[in-house]
Amino acid sequence: MRNTSDLERIGVKMKNNHKNTFSIIVFFLILTASAMLSACGGAKHESPAPQPSSATPAGHSEHGGAATSNAAYQFDWRFLPSEVKPGEPVRISYALKDSSGRAVTQFDEVHEKLTHLILVSSDLAYFDHLHPELKDGEFSISTTLPSSGNYKLYADVTPTGGSQQLAPHAFRVFGDAAPSPAPLRVDEQSTKIFGDLSVTLKASPQSLQGGKDAALTFVLKDAGTGKPVTDLDRYLGAFGHCVIISEDTEQFLHTHPTQEGEEMKGMEMKGDQKEEHGEHSKKAPHQHAEMKGTGGPDVIFHTTFPASGLYRIWGQFSYHGKIVTADFVVRVQ
Repeated sequence: MRNTSDLERIGVKMKNNHKNTFSIIVFFLILTASAMLSACGGAKHESPAPQPSSATPAGHSEHGGAATSNAAYQFDWRFLPSEVKPGEPVRISYALKDSSGRAVTQFDEVHEKLTHLILVSSDLAYFDHLHPELKDGEFSISTTLPSSGNYKLYADVTPTGGSQQLAPHAFRVFGDAAPSPAPLRVDEQSTKIFGDLSVTLKASPQSLQGGKDAALTFVLKDAGTGKPVTDLDRYLGAFGHCVIISEDTEQFLHTHPTQEGEEMKGMEMKGDQKEEHGEHSKKAPHQHAEMKGTGGPDVIFHTTFPASGLYRIWGQFSYHGKIVTADFVVRVQ
């Protein structure tokens, strides 16, 4: 028979064993909780990528001035049908919303239109300059895309009492396998034939530099007779329009001719920003020099290429009642 002291020793030992077991359980519970908290704290929470339809405004006239940003407006885009297919009509619509989410309904007319919409394929092989109609605060136009693949839109509007707004929007055309993108190559010939015009592009300086002013002169001759053109029609209030887009489609410029020493209004988007340049633009961003005399044979555009790389340039002119679009690829150092 065990005596009382033996029983007391056994009781103490059992109590200590219970304490150790309890401590071990608590330890593992704390360890597990710490691991879970660490995993949660270390998890990556990525913000969704910005949608191409979001607008970072950019009013610009191309000659000196810092990039500005204005979050007061947002572009909303719609496609009908939502899945765009090659060769089938699609209605492209967009509305400019103010900071309270209301659609803007009043816009200034710029170069005879309330909006300008540039549409290009991602490889810049396809180009179109459209002018959607405004109804109930929404601009809309129907068009047809030639092939499947990626495309990009650049919408340009000026709300009455506000600054000029430019927004890019990327979208895809679904269908059969998209054709391989055509790589940009610098044009070896500075003179090419486009419809009824023979067009020569001269750059000054000849070696274009990123961040430096440049003059682009389109020299126009009648393709049939070879005679210099002096009777261009006005196209949207000017003797020409010039759109310039970088190979990656991130840099966008839209400028108008110099007339009698006056720099004409233009639009530039650097990535998601746009700028206004020059004293003339700051005082009256949509007033242009009076178009005097005859159009041609030289139509000069001033611009500043924002960075080095390849760019496609489209010059648009109205000749004998037809719109002629002349395009060239240049390298900017």
